[in-house]
Amino acid sequence: MTLDWLPKSVLEAVDSLDLSLNVEAVPEIETLLGKTVLFRGKKFRPTLSFLVGQFFRLDLKQVSPYARAAEFVHSATLAHDDVIDESSVRRNRPTLNARSTNGRAVLAGDLLLARVMVELSALGQLRIIHDLSKTVE
Repeated sequence: MTLDWLPKSVLEAVDSLDLSLNVEAVPEIETLLGKTVLFRGKKFRPTLSFLVGQFFRLDLKQVSPYARAAEFVHSATLAHDDVIDESSVRRNRPTLNARSTNGRAVLAGDLLLARVMVELSALGQLRIIHDLSKTVE
């Protein structure tokens, strides 16, 4: 699907979205996530976040942490869902649990959720963290 209809500023914001985790304690987790749930996805949620931001005339750099959070939450649910469904393939690629173990897939999903909470709390977004926590619950 071509995204040529999207505004250039939105396309640039999506392309420049940083999805790295920089997990120094367990460096292989970032590689594992990058080969599975964070591998060149459609980034629909970040794209939607940037479009909404542009509609409300927000600086897209300010929207970026929320777009990143949306992608991380979505990716976490994919990691968890693949374990629950015992899926071995997603987007014609081995799932995280197929490349590793169910336990590591769940922990990787948990790491993504925790990272979102850390980053949003650093921005002072307690209401969003509360709503996210209720959703995860």
